[in-house]
Amino acid sequence: MTEGAPDPDVDVALCGGGLQSALIVAALHGTGYRGRVALAESGRIGGNHTWCFHAGDLSPAMLRHVEPLVARRWSSYEVRFPGYRRVLETPYAMITSERLRSAVLRMVGQHAGWVGSERAPVASLGPGAVRLADGRAIAARTVIDARGANGAAGPCGYQKFYGEEITLRREHGLPRPIVMDATVEQRDGYRFMYVLPLSAARALVEDTSFSDGPGLDEDESRRRIAAWIGERGWRTLRVERTERGVLPMPLAEAPAEPAAPAGGAAVTQGGYRGGWFHPGTGYSLPVAAALAELIAATPAASFRRRSPRRRATAAGAPASATCSTGCCSGGTRRPRAGPSSSASTAFPRRPSPATTPCGCAPSTSCASWADVPRLACRYRPAAAGASRAQPAGE
Repeated sequence: MTEGAPDPDVDVALCGGGLQSALIVAALHGTGYRGRVALAESGRIGGNHTWCFHAGDLSPAMLRHVEPLVARRWSSYEVRFPGYRRVLETPYAMITSERLRSAVLRMVGQHAGWVGSERAPVASLGPGAVRLADGRAIAARTVIDARGANGAAGPCGYQKFYGEEITLRREHGLPRPIVMDATVEQRDGYRFMYVLPLSAARALVEDTSFSDGPGLDEDESRRRIAAWIGERGWRTLRVERTERGVLPMPLAEAPAEPAAPAGGAAVTQGGYRGGWFHPGTGYSLPVAAALAELIAATPAASFRRRSPRRRATAAGAPASATCSTGCCSGGTRRPRAGPSSSASTAFPRRPSPATTPCGCAPSTSCASWADVPRLACRYRPAAAGASRAQPAGE
């Protein structure tokens, strides 16, 4: 992003201190951006979340930019289905809220003219202006609204999860994450356990479901997690923290926003609020990273002339790629937005709705999330060397 007249308080105002804003800060910092940046978060930067990504999800440049945010890495991960297991030799990385917050504050502190504010809720915003709840006003060349999901505009399903980070009484023996354990009882749509081994005796275990309704029964999820842990002979010493989420999953393309007036400013909606996530999985980091990379390479004047919601597929984005998650067959992954090779207004297109939790689009569509298991168990292993298939008993 480049600077230009007029002379506002800052060049970039980031509203919200979650993943999207953190990725934008990392991209601007990594590219040596010289403009002024203000970040305003209503609570604590990073919140209480965990984000993960595959090594191939990001461009080489963006991988370098997010390096300070990464708290843990694994060389592979696995998925489990009734009668089948699959290990994928694909590097997998985790970002924690604490690591994200410390990295963002450190980056902000290294730049004169950058400021990050916590407990600073946004009262209102518009093209070129942000007003905080405490009365402070910020004039900005570019305003990016990344304050999280803002409800669903049309019919949608939901990704729901409740997770516990637990310390066990003995080592769990997991060598890699279990991105999807769908051998559990199928209730409330398509359900699976998501497990990240954090240390020899510590793990994050999340009860996840793709459902038609938004209701999340945390007590039931606690019982399911306890049962899953007990079946493996693990014993919980203590629960270190919990996290939860109910994310709307649109079943139709969101209506286009009106373009900014000629010569006028536009508010860029980022993260979940702007639809920068995969609509079939809720997987947000790669798409949000592509937006961050484009923002760091786009002249500020381009944001004033045209709303980034009117975006086309970025140059170099693949037409399709085979699914690497391992939970479906006969489908191709929706195109992932790639970084623009030049400073332009070629913004990535919001992905079209998909039908399976891995982000693929099989020829058979689903009427509801309850239909997903029959599709998810039909996948074929990828090319030799990409993964290892195992019988479920191993």
